[in-house]
Amino acid sequence: MLEGRRGEGTTFVRGLGRHRAPAAAAAAAAAAAAEADADAAAAAEEAEAAAAAAAEQAETEMRRKINTRQPNTTCSSSKGSSSSKSSSSSKSSSSSTSSSSRLRSIQQQAQQQQAQQQQQQKLQQHQHQQQHQQQQQHHHQHQQQQQQQHQHQQQQQQQQQQGLTSCGLVFFVFGSRGGRRLSPRVSPLLVVEAAETKRRQKETKGDKRRHR
Repeated sequence: MLEGRRGEGTTFVRGLGRHRAPAAAAAAAAAAAAEADADAAAAAEEAEAAAAAAAEQAETEMRRKINTRQPNTTCSSSKGSSSSKSSSSSKSSSSSTSSSSRLRSIQQQAQQQQAQQQQQQKLQQHQHQQQHQQQQQHHHQHQQQQQQQHQHQQQQQQQQQQGLTSCGLVFFVFGSRGGRRLSPRVSPLLVVEAAETKRRQKETKGDKRRHR
């Protein structure tokens, strides 16, 4: 019984050893990877430090060069500032002149537009006045035509009345005593003159009889 147990124990221990071997290999690989990561991190830190040192050195070198060339740079900076000031002043003056010229052109255009509008308004007013005058003239002419027509009608009525009266006189003068009637072509004046002459003849005859 004991041997069998021992044998089983021994087999159990051997089995554990077999199962523990891959875990140990994995742990060793992880340790190696960690070491590699540590080495890489250290190398990166060293590279960063070297780059920072190089940048610092370059900056100090530039500062030294700037300090050694300070008077020239000041002169050049003063010249540059003066030239920049002059260029800025020239630019500002040119911009002001361009803006003033633009304003003048805009004002001139506005004045021209106002003048054109005033001329158009004057022309329209003149045309309206002419149309009004023409309408008044037409109305006046129409009134004159109406007056002329009315006068013509009155003249026709008067002539008709005169013709009627003359016909009455003819009938009274010649028709009442059996005299000869005149043709319708005879004018009323001739009829009146004939009546006057006949009346005068009668008067002269009456005067002669009285003298006798």
